[in-house]
Amino acid sequence: MSASQTPKVYLLNMYPGNVGVTVTIETPELVTINGQQYWSFSPNGPSYSYIMAPYKYVDITDLISSCNDNVVISAPDAGIYQVGYQGFCGVSSVTFVIVKNDVNMVFSTPDDILKSYLYDNILKNMNTDLTQAYQALITLISQYASGQSLSQSALSTASSALQQINNMLQNAMQLENQASLSFEGVSALQQVYNNLTQIYESLTNKTLTVEELQSLQLPSYSTPEASTIASDYTQFLNNAINIMQNA
Repeated sequence: MSASQTPKVYLLNMYPGNVGVTVTIETPELVTINGQQYWSFSPNGPSYSYIMAPYKYVDITDLISSCNDNVVISAPDAGIYQVGYQGFCGVSSVTFVIVKNDVNMVFSTPDDILKSYLYDNILKNMNTDLTQAYQALITLISQYASGQSLSQSALSTASSALQQINNMLQNAMQLENQASLSFEGVSALQQVYNNLTQIYESLTNKTLTVEELQSLQLPSYSTPEASTIASDYTQFLNNAINIMQNA
């Protein structure tokens, strides 16, 4: 895009609570003081107020007349008073992210910001918890297939890991609901969790069969995050099936 073209501009609430936000646009004007010319910002642009829930965003592009405008944001509920931002020419998207006591100007879309927040914060321990669950369940399946008693330690580890995964899922789905978004990675993780829980319950009930494991395949996914989750699960499942078949 050209350096002067106005990008898409958004306001995103990442503060953990509802906030009242006022956005005022100040436009640049050339002023003369003591014979010297200076650029100054005049509060002659539009002003608009919003009530924003957590993870909600609004498109404020129509308020902006130029990428040289000064965007003044006030959100007292989040401890933000008259914070001004300018300098977003030459980018395609800019999002003003409301956090506690501050506003971050991020050159990205709200959807991408929320996706990064999902994986970097809410699901940051996902791989660790899934690995623990896979390892503990493989130990239990090996014991079950060879007629041994199930290890209480492995049962406890699997149960704890599954609980952690469920907790993450609840928080991820809360983000999806509040942001009115859907992430395929969350859907894949939900299906993996359901399948692992079924395997765990069948082990404790001593009813697990090869046929049941074979029925717990996952569909294909299109996003990298969901595909990686599915790939790791498929490796675990194939390993589990081989152990049962070779017992």
